[in-house]
Amino acid sequence: MEIEHRTEALNPEDEVVGYCHVGQRSAAVAKYLAQLGFKNAKNLLGGLDYWAQSEDPAMTRYLDIDGRVDPAGRRDGCCCTSAAQLAADRGT
Repeated sequence: MEIEHRTEALNPEDEVVGYCHVGQRSAAVAKYLAQLGFKNAKNLLGGLDYWAQSEDPAMTRYLDIDGRVDPAGRRDGCCCTSAAQLAADRGT
């Protein structure tokens, strides 16, 4: 986990959302941040893969060499961002 070296970039008072491919690594990050005193650390349940399936089916998903969804999520990392940054990135 690289989050140990990046917590100073996050505001413990902000809503912070962790996300990864299927939600396992980001759940660990949300728990870690909560232990550090982040009051509103959250995990995107099911990860980006579930979100893509349910909210944006046109979104490119992580695939294995045979074109199947890679359940191990080996091709991605884990990210954290604030809700405000997500809105800014979307232009909303």
